[in-house]
Amino acid sequence: MEINILQIIVNGLQASLIYILIALGLTIVFSILDIVNFAHGEFYMLGAYGVFYLFGTLKCPYAFSIIAVALIIGALGFILERILFRPIRGEGTSGLVCSLGLLIVINSTALLIFGPLDQKVPSVVGGVVSTAGISISNERLLIAIMAAILIAIVFYLINHTKLGKAMRAVAQNTLAAVLQGINADKISGIGFGMGCALAAMGGGLHAPLIFVNPSMGMAPAINAFVIIIIGGMGSITGAIIGGFTLGFLHAIGQNFVSGSWVEILSFFLLIVILIFKPKGLFGRA
Repeated sequence: MEINILQIIVNGLQASLIYILIALGLTIVFSILDIVNFAHGEFYMLGAYGVFYLFGTLKCPYAFSIIAVALIIGALGFILERILFRPIRGEGTSGLVCSLGLLIVINSTALLIFGPLDQKVPSVVGGVVSTAGISISNERLLIAIMAAILIAIVFYLINHTKLGKAMRAVAQNTLAAVLQGINADKISGIGFGMGCALAAMGGGLHAPLIFVNPSMGMAPAINAFVIIIIGGMGSITGAIIGGFTLGFLHAIGQNFVSGSWVEILSFFLLIVILIFKPKGLFGRA
C-alpha cells in the first residue's frame, strides 16, 4: 500500500484545527470555572443545527451563519453560567453533576425539536485543489482556514488583551484577581459563554462535512477531553499541542487501521502520556 506523506499531513492539519477549536472552549471553561463541562458536545451540536437552519434553510451567508451561531450560543452559555454554575462555583462535584444534567436536558430537548433523523448541510463551495500529489476539497480548505483564523483570534484575545489578562488572572487565583478589582462573576460568565461559542463554531464549521443529528456531539466531546488531558487541563498551549497530536494520530492511523482502532490508539497515547506526565504536557502543577 502506497502511503502519501503529504496527504497525511494535509489531512492531519485539517482535522487538528477543528479539534483545537472545540478543545479551546473546554479548556477556557475548566480554567476559569474549574468545571469539566460534560455538556460541551451539546453546544457543538447546537452550533451545527444553527448553521443547518441559517445557511441550509434560510440561505444566509456561511460566514454570517457561523458568527450568528457563536453569538447566540455564547449568550446562552452566559445565561446558563449565571443560573446554573455561578451558585455552585468551587464545588467540583456539584458542577460535574450539573453539567451532566445539562447534557441530558439539551440532548433530550434537541431530540424532541429536531427529531432523530440525520440532516445534511449543503456544500459551502465546490471543487478540489490538487497539487504535488495531494488533494483537498475547496470546502475543507475553506473550513480549515476559517478554523485557523478563529484559533488565532482566541489565542491573541487570551494573551494580548485586557479581557484575556483578566481571564488568566481569575484562572490562576480568583481571590487575588478580585482583590485587584477584577469582577470574577463577569469573567466567569464571559468565559463560559466563550467556551460554548467556540464549541458551537466548531460544530458549525464541521456541519457541511458530516450529517447533523442530536447525538453528534458525543465523539467531538470525547476528542476534546482527550486533547485537554494530553495537553494539560486548563492550558491553552496544551490544547493546541494536544489538538495537533490527536489530529495527526487520527490522520496517520486511518491509513493503517480501522476507525475503531484509531480511537483505541488515541486512548493508548493518553495513557502513555499520563504515566510519564500525570498532569499532561503543559498541566498546571
